[in-house]
Amino acid sequence: MKKNILITTLLAGSALLGASVVAFAQDDPPPPPKRELGDKKFGHKGPGYGHHGPKLEDMDLNKDGKVSKDEVTAFKAKMFTEADTNKDGFVTDVEMEAHREAKKEEMRQKRKTEQKQRMLAELDTDKDGKISKAEFTAQETPMFDRLDRNDDGVIDEAEMENARKFRDRQDRKMKKFQKFRGDQTED
Repeated sequence: MKKNILITTLLAGSALLGASVVAFAQDDPPPPPKRELGDKKFGHKGPGYGHHGPKLEDMDLNKDGKVSKDEVTAFKAKMFTEADTNKDGFVTDVEMEAHREAKKEEMRQKRKTEQKQRMLAELDTDKDGKISKAEFTAQETPMFDRLDRNDDGVIDEAEMENARKFRDRQDRKMKKFQKFRGDQTED
C-alpha cells in the first residue's frame, strides 16, 4: 500500500513538474532591448567610428540634435579629403585602407585614454589626482577571488592550471574572431 502511494505521489509530482516546464517553455521571450545612439550598453562610447562607419552624432556638424542632408554631404566631403592623402582628387584603395587603419588606431588610442581615466577615477579614492600605495593596495581583489575556487585564501597549483586553461581558451576564441573579422595576419 505504502509503495503504491509513493509511486502515485512521484508520478503526480513528475506530471506537475512536466506541465510547469511546458507552460514556462511556451512563454514568448522578451523583446530585445532597443538600441539607442550613444548607448554605452551596446558598446557605443560616444563620437567616433562604429563597426559600420561614422555615427550620426558625428554628422551633426552644428550640434543641434538633427542631421540634415547638407551635413551628411559636408561630412562625407570631409572624410574624402582626409582619405585623399596625396590631394589628387581621387581616393585609391591604398589610401582608403590607410585611412581606415588610421581611424582604427585613433579609436584604440581614445579607448586607451578613457580606460586610464576610468582607472584613475576608480582607484583615486581621495580624488587628489594621484594613486597612493594605500589606495592601490586597498582595492578589492576580484581576480584573486575568482581564481581561489575553494575560498581557502590561496591560489594553489590546480587553480593556477585552471586559470591557464581558461586563458588559453579565451585566446583561441579571440584569434578565431579576429581571423573571422579579417584583421589578423598570419604568423
